[in-house]
Amino acid sequence: NGQIQLGVVYNPILNEMFYASRGGGAFLNDTAINVSNVSRLHDAAVATEFGSNRDSPKVESMLENLRAVLQQEAQAVRSLGSAALNMCYVAAGRLDLYYEYGPFIWDVAAASCIVEESGGVVLHPTGAAFGLTDRAVLVANPALAKELALAHFSH
Repeated sequence: NGQIQLGVVYNPILNEMFYASRGGGAFLNDTAINVSNVSRLHDAAVATEFGSNRDSPKVESMLENLRAVLQQEAQAVRSLGSAALNMCYVAAGRLDLYYEYGPFIWDVAAASCIVEESGGVVLHPTGAAFGLTDRAVLVANPALAKELALAHFSH
């Protein structure tokens, strides 16, 4: 049906196992997890990644997106170095929002199930439906995703 049914993401540094099955909830080391209830970008901890592409247009797009988040006065901006962990941190309420242009299917597939089962939403940064092969993702709780001015993101 095109929907990820099971997701497992392991962080060996902290010995953290994030996992979920469709309809069964999301967990971190056997403890149920949920997204945060932050509803305003002003109060949100936001994560993004910058990938390895340093072509001038790509760098300009990344900086434009970061500028949009900062000008909307996000509480904090982080970059953990892993799309999957950024998404799981949103699922666990450690981060409130994550966006990125560039991740591959293997970066986001498992974590997309974990986010959805924790009560979060996985979208394209434009607000359109998320596609596993889109190479673009925005993850948040439903209220924050709705509040975010998605039109500010550029590709």
